[in-house]
Amino acid sequence: MPETSETQTRVNEASGTITTATKSETKPGWKTTEFYFSAIAAAISLLYATGLIAPEGTSRSERVVAFLAAALASWGYSTARGNTKAAGK
Repeated sequence: MPETSETQTRVNEASGTITTATKSETKPGWKTTEFYFSAIAAAISLLYATGLIAPEGTSRSERVVAFLAAALASWGYSTARGNTKAAGK
C-alpha cells in the first residue's frame, strides 16, 4: 500500500488531451503503524515467554504459546511489509 503520492497533470496542446500520472512512494518500515504494533506485540510476548511478566502458576505450555505469538507477530509484519514493497514497485 503506497504511503504517499504525487500527481502530475500534462496537457498535450496539439491533440487537446489531458494526461494525469500518479507517482507513489512507500514509507520506510520503521515509520509505519504496523511496525510499532508488531514490535509491541512481540516484546510483550517475549517478556511473558521468558517469565519476566508472567503471573504465578504459568505453565511451560503457556510460555511456548507466548513465544509462538511473538514469532507470528514478526512473521506477519515481515509478510505485510513485503507485500507493500512489492505493490509499490
